[in-house]
Amino acid sequence: MMRNCKSVGALALLLGSMAWSVAGGARAADAQPSLDVRQANDFAQLFVNTCMAHFGDVPGLLEKLQSSTRQIPANLNGAFLGGGEGVAFAIPNKIGRYVVALRTDGICSVFVHEADVATMEKRFTAIATNTAEGSTAEKIRDEARQEPGRGMHTVIYTWTIPKVTRKAMLTLTTAVGADADIQGMMSLAIVSDE
Repeated sequence: MMRNCKSVGALALLLGSMAWSVAGGARAADAQPSLDVRQANDFAQLFVNTCMAHFGDVPGLLEKLQSSTRQIPANLNGAFLGGGEGVAFAIPNKIGRYVVALRTDGICSVFVHEADVATMEKRFTAIATNTAEGSTAEKIRDEARQEPGRGMHTVIYTWTIPKVTRKAMLTLTTAVGADADIQGMMSLAIVSDE
C-alpha cells in the first residue's frame, strides 16, 4: 500500500509541476486568432488548470468547482462520465461551452462543444510531450475512425517515472461532423504498469 501511495504522490508532483510549465505554452502566439482557435486554446488551458494542476487534490478541485460553477444534474451528465460514477460541471465562458467531469475512479476530463481540431491536437501534443526531467512520454495510441455522422480521432500518451509502478495516461479525442455534439475531450487517468 505504501508503494502505491508513493507512486500516486510522485505522479501528483510530476503533473503539478508540468501544469505550471505548460500553462504558458497552451496559448497560441497569434495576435488575432479565430473564435474556434481561441476555443481550442481555452480548452487546453482549462485542462491544464483543472485536471493537471489539481491531480492528487481531487477534493480541492471538486470544492473549487462546486463553489464557482454550475453542476450538471445527474440525469444529464452521463455523456460526460462515460458510464462511470461522478459529477460534471458546466464551465461559464464567453467564447465557448466547456464541461469538467470528475469520476469517482479518479478520471478527470474536460470537454468542449466546438473548437478548432488542429489547434486542439497541437496543444494536446505540447502538453503530453512536455515531461519533467527523468520522466518519459510515450504515444501509445493514435487512431482515426469513422462513426455514423462523425469522424473520430483519439491520441493517448502515457507518462512514466522510473521506479514508479503507475503511469499518467493523457487522452485526447476529437470529433468532426454533423453529429459531433462534443468536438473535443481531454482526460487524465492513472493506470497501473503491472
